Amino acid sequence: MGKWVNTVVISALSGAAAAYLVASKQGKALTQKVDGLIKDYQENPEDFKQEALDKTSRYTNQVLDTLNSYKDKWLTGEMTSDDVIAFAKEKAAQAVEKANEAVAQVQESLQANQQESAQNQELPAVGGQIDDIVIDYHEPKEEEAKTESDKEA
Repeated sequence: MGKWVNTVVISALSGAAAAYLVASKQGKALTQKVDGLIKDYQENPEDFKQEALDKTSRYTNQVLDTLNSYKDKWLTGEMTSDDVIAFAKEKAAQAVEKANEAVAQVQESLQANQQESAQNQELPAVGGQIDDIVIDYHEPKEEEAKTESDKEA
């Protein structure tokens, strides 16, 4: 059951993120920025690769420094398990708040799109004239039917 809940939560967050990127102004700006990065990569992949490696190295160092700082505080007793739990709760609450804001923006955008599409779907009245189709059919007389059957044989 736990895996199913995780899958649902991750899927919902992924969907919200995708909708945010597609629907919001900030998401469109981010998409344009990513498109620019892709073009930069296509023009000069080696420089782009080196810049990515540099940024990755910087972020890795920042993460390691932060972890080492917390480790030192933990070992010296400056930080207790209660501090860690409080910090984790605070960050989780911030993440939930951001996710709720993103979901609200997506919902607003979807509602606006639905209203817009409903207005665009109003069909104009179509006038026309309906004519009856008349088929003039009469059954052949017995003699004609016999003659036709004799011809077929």
